Amino acid sequence: VQLRTFPEDVMAALYESSKEAIQRQVDSDEESRRVYESYSAFQKVVRPFSDAGEYAYLKSRDNVGA
Repeated sequence: VQLRTFPEDVMAALYESSKEAIQRQVDSDEESRRVYESYSAFQKVVRPFSDAGEYAYLKSRDNVGA
């Protein structure tokens, strides 16, 4: 198995497509809008902790040879 990353242009296209799909869903009904707004607010609060939490944890495991 060979793990590879997608090229930047592919990631950009996927990002745009997902934004459009999410917007269609959000526009389609009130419940979807409320869920997405709640999720987005949570994501903004939690995102800064990813580097301090997950990255720091993985880095410390690397340092001890785990």
